[in-house]
Amino acid sequence: MPSYNKFAVPIVIASNVTQGDSTISISSSIDDLQPGQTVYATPLVSGSRPVYIGSISGVVSGTITLSAPALSSATAGAASYASGSDIAHGLFIDLQLGDTTYYISNVYDAITVNSNQYTALGDFLFVENFVEDYKTTEGTLEISLSGIPNNIDFISLIQGSKIKGGEVSVRRVFFDTTTLSPISGEVYLRYKGVISNFNIDENTNFIAGQSTNTLVFTISSVYTILGKKITGQRTNAADRRRFYPGDSSFDNVTNITSLPKFG
Repeated sequence: MPSYNKFAVPIVIASNVTQGDSTISISSSIDDLQPGQTVYATPLVSGSRPVYIGSISGVVSGTITLSAPALSSATAGAASYASGSDIAHGLFIDLQLGDTTYYISNVYDAITVNSNQYTALGDFLFVENFVEDYKTTEGTLEISLSGIPNNIDFISLIQGSKIKGGEVSVRRVFFDTTTLSPISGEVYLRYKGVISNFNIDENTNFIAGQSTNTLVFTISSVYTILGKKITGQRTNAADRRRFYPGDSSFDNVTNITSLPKFG
């Protein structure tokens, strides 16, 4: 599973935190609290998981000053702070090859998400960085599989299946850093598209007697596919019959090119 840091120091809150507060009173100062660290606290609703309060901008005389107003309300009691490295997450991919959808992830154990069990490929699965854009844009994404596991022969699958046009979904899942289990509801669709191309990269070391195959899938977003979709009708006989079988009204369109030109 992607690395993370479980280090967290308990903070005792002296009074309830209300959404919009800019400071949090703690029972005593803690020397290693630093600006930029993130505060989570026990929520007002009993039994719920810790809620995000905000990030620390300063600590003076037992009072934490937040860099922005508190985003949630929380009850007095134990809380903790965490840095960005405390968050565990993984990528979970639905990959359609032919008539079958395969479920793979870059974590190191088989995990079930949305009722589907994902095969753990760990570092053998690489997904290039996502490009964030405010506007709806066309784009592609590459997914690479190396050190292919024997339980699923992906090379034979792509050579023997019609894979172009297969649907691909990429989800990011966040984990509880204590139980290492997916957090309920913390599953987010990051990319959705179809397979537009693939290639097999073979790397053979004859001296060491080793050979590595890497499969690279090129995924086009649904907006790329829609951008290439033909709308309307061409002015030729074949296209006319595609919409209206038996209609010969466009059969003589090509003869227009042989008419005398005037003017």
